[in-house]
Order: sequence, then structure tokens, then C-alpha cells
Amino acid sequence: MSYEIIYDKQFIKLSNNKYIPMVLAGSNNCYTVNPINGRERRERNWFPWTLKAGLIGEKDYFLAYWEDVRKEIIERNESKEKDQWYEEYHDNSFGYWTSLSISGKSCSQTTYRNITGVFTNGIKKALTIEQLYSEGVYVIVRTGYISRKQEIKPFYKSVCSEKELLKAIEECNEHTKGSNVETTIDFSGMHENTTKKIRRKFFPSKEKKEKGLITVPYYFTIKIDESGNYLVKRTRRGYQYTYYPYLKFSTHKEAESKVKRYNKKYGQLYSVEKVLEPTKLWV
Repeated sequence: MSYEIIYDKQFIKLSNNKYIPMVLAGSNNCYTVNPINGRERRERNWFPWTLKAGLIGEKDYFLAYWEDVRKEIIERNESKEKDQWYEEYHDNSFGYWTSLSISGKSCSQTTYRNITGVFTNGIKKALTIEQLYSEGVYVIVRTGYISRKQEIKPFYKSVCSEKELLKAIEECNEHTKGSNVETTIDFSGMHENTTKKIRRKFFPSKEKKEKGLITVPYYFTIKIDESGNYLVKRTRRGYQYTYYPYLKFSTHKEAESKVKRYNKKYGQLYSVEKVLEPTKLWV
């Protein structure tokens, strides 16, 4: 089965809450050979994920588009005969229904939220043409695929501002007028680790607060409901326990988070218990 793999994204931010949704993607069955080491890997290229909106769109349109796709899949699937070949639709396997793979997941593991997240997260970390240019990344307006039969010369123009971008798109559209050759956007200078480097610069992660050892008047622990013992460690093969409170959490929320995760995965076995005695914790 052929499907599209989304490897990375770097949206271009324009004025009036408009964006160009640039993604690094490629087909699962197309390969390229590294000329240096001779190794094969799946081919991938940068291009705008336009979704019928043209090269430029708004957040609401992007999300509404995928919601429409979702509804159409559900309606089409519900109209099928419920025989032995019938498959129930689930948001958790949205990629299976759309032939898309994101974040290193298979199509059946790619969720509806994964796909809409490409746009919500892409918009949060979108960069202007000027910001990209400052990091050595050039935005290119060019013609798409031109077959040998088409007597159209390639159009290629590097732009350094939004004004230049809109003008170049207009020029390229005029250049390809009357043909089925598309106007597209590309990056130059966007190498393997460039996206990570520029995101670290423009969207630095919050510094983690250093923990300190303090004395607290009480703490929370995890109790095994069936035996009344206390949890020490939980693994796929089972759990270790003791007769006295072992795990120590400074807040009920922190302990409850662990309990909910364990109960969901292994059954309703655990609960949070407050221990009214002082102890030292790293917080």
C-alpha cells in the first residue's frame, strides 16, 4: 500500500494570521541513493501542504478541512454493508483511512489529533520569511513538475520578504497561465538538522527548575487495594510491594496521575493514600 510520510514541518508566517504550511514529506515507496555512502533511504522533499486552499491559508480553514475529511470518511464507511469485511472507524487510526503516517508512526497508529497537530503546532512555531532568511534558509517560488510535452520554461525566484513572495507567486501564476503546471514553494538551505537548530533559537525550551531537598509535613503514596500493601515498582510482568508506604509524592495530583495510568493499563488495583508523617522530598 502506498502512503505519504510526514517527517517534519516548518510553517511560514505571513500577515493577517495567514500561513504557508510547509512540510517535509515523501512517499513510502520512493527511494533515493546517498551519493557519498551509496545507502538508500526514502525520498523526502519540502512542499506546501495546501489542502485545496491554495498556497496560503488560515488556521480555521486547515482544521475545518480535516474535520470535513473525517466526517466524509465516517459517512462513507457507515453506508457500507456491515459484513465480515466491515471495519469500524476510529480517530486513533485516522492515518489508515487517509494513507498518512506522521511522527514515525504507522498509518494505523497515526491519529486524527496527530494530523491536526501538524497544523496547530506548525502555526505555533511558524517563522517569517525574514526569520528564516536570517538563518540561511531561503524561500523559493518556483514551478512544479513540467513534463517533456509542455513547452514551459521553469520559473525560479528566491524571496526575502512577504511582499516579494506575493509578487513572485503572481509572476509564476502568470508564467504558467493556460497550463496545468502548478506554482509551488520550496526551501533552499533547509538541511537535515536546520529545523531543530532554528526552533531552539526562536522557541527555546523553558529552563527546568532545579529541585531541592525539603522537609514536608505529609506526603502521598500508592496503595494496593486488594492486599492493603504498598506499591514499590510496577512493570509489565507484575509489581513489587512492601508493608509500609514506599513511593512518596509531594502532591495528590502527582500520585493520582500514576494511579490513573496504572489502573487504566492493569485494572483497578491502586489508590492514593495520604501519609500524615514528615519526610524529605526532592521538589
